[in-house]
Amino acid sequence: MKGTAGRHPRRDAGVSLAAAGAVSLMVAATATWASTPVRASAVGCTWAPYGDTCMGVSGNGLHVDSVRVSRGKSDRSLICDYSATVTVSGVRQVWRSGAHSGCTPADAWMDIAINRDFADQSQICGRFFEGTAQQGGAVCETIHR
Repeated sequence: MKGTAGRHPRRDAGVSLAAAGAVSLMVAATATWASTPVRASAVGCTWAPYGDTCMGVSGNGLHVDSVRVSRGKSDRSLICDYSATVTVSGVRQVWRSGAHSGCTPADAWMDIAINRDFADQSQICGRFFEGTAQQGGAVCETIHR
């Protein structure tokens, strides 16, 4: 599936905490949110060299609309030739973003449309790549009612 590339979600998107019964919510302590509301149900991050890799899941309950996988570098260095993937436990499909050719300074993201229901307690995981090298570990969240 095609994805869209852009800036880091922790600086560009808001999280609606009113998404009752949605995917679990985990927000990095350093996250800052803009005033533009986004129907996000969960956000999680993990360490990656010189920064982090994050994933924001948008949906409601067991339904996932889309996932944003992002990469931030605290040293403001370039993020080049990047892409992302999303997997869900118990599902053989791998959702892939399109590839972004060229470089973006400090923060980059890829949006991936999912539009599917999943089993309760499934693990959804996002991975960010520069070239073929995965940046940090997988970022995972639990899908639940």
